[in-house]
Amino acid sequence: MLHHFGSPWRMSLLIDQRCHDFVFFAFKIMTAYKQFITAVGKLLGGDDEMKKRAEEIVAFEKKLAKVTTNTNDSLFFQLFK
Repeated sequence: MLHHFGSPWRMSLLIDQRCHDFVFFAFKIMTAYKQFITAVGKLLGGDDEMKKRAEEIVAFEKKLAKVTTNTNDSLFFQLFK
């Protein structure tokens, strides 16, 4: 399989780039999700503290996900411990 990538060094760079892309993509999703929670909260009558509450909601959801997911199998949780 290494012959497709050239040297092990090039394969390592490819893996590093994919990992970076995944982390960046996950960060973008989480940012958009927090913005969504904030916007919906304000539409439902929330105050100016909705951004802080969105952070608290996401933190709670991460804790809940860690309890209900086998973290050894999840790349996401290995990256965002």
